[in-house]
Formats: sequence, structure tokens, C-alpha cells
Amino acid sequence: MARAASNKQCQKGSLQSTTYANMSDFVRAISAQYNLQYGYVIKDMNKITQKTAKEMAAAIRERSPVGKTGDYAKGWTVYGQKNESGGRDFTVYNDKKYMLTHLLEYSHFAGRDMHIVQPHRHIEPVVTEYNKIYIERITKAYGG
Repeated sequence: MARAASNKQCQKGSLQSTTYANMSDFVRAISAQYNLQYGYVIKDMNKITQKTAKEMAAAIRERSPVGKTGDYAKGWTVYGQKNESGGRDFTVYNDKKYMLTHLLEYSHFAGRDMHIVQPHRHIEPVVTEYNKIYIERITKAYGG
């Protein structure tokens, strides 16, 4: 499963190259740097994170192998859950055929002859791309 909010690094300002233990510490750092109220930062972060997560799910859906029924490609969705900071974490996952994600992303053995099925890298490149987009949106939103 890929997390949209997993990479909590900012690229500009005093937040540059700093890794935070959790989203709560990251939001507090932004609040302190820009003299903003914590609640407003949480709301903005939730909007940015949800938008990025939905776009990431759509991008994975596009790049997923279709197969016979197309259920795997159609199954990508977003789940939001409250975190300890009062905000929300969004997880992009495959609701219908979750058991195939690892098998398709990485090679595996199949069939009676145990032939190797080549990997179809469709999750990791999208996650990497959207982590960069997520960081850009946060830095843009807070004067980066």
C-alpha cells in the first residue's frame, strides 16, 4: 500500500532537508515558521493531502494492468483516517484485488513449470512522482 503522506520533507526555508517523526511534528513546524494557527494548517494540509491521494489513486488506476475483467485496475481507492494531530492520513490501496499488488509489482513464480512472471512496475513510480508533487504543493502553499 502506498501512502500519500509518508514523505514529510520540505525542500525550502528552515524546513529544508528535515525529516519529521510524524505529521503532527511537521504541521507544528510549519505553524511555528509562518506564525499560523495550528488548526488552519491542519485544514490546509488535509485538503492538499486528500487531493494528492485521489490523484495518485487515479494515476495508479491508469497504469495498472487491466487483465481479463479489469477489476484490479478499477480497485484503486483512497481511505482517510484521523491521526494523532487532529488531521487525516490518506492511504491509497487496492480494495478489490489487494493480494495481487505485490505479485504484479515484483516478479514471481507461477504455473506448474514455475516460470518467472516479469514485474509490472506501476505503483512505485507513481508513489515517487506524487510524493514530489505533494512536497511541491506544501511548499507552494506556505511560501516555499
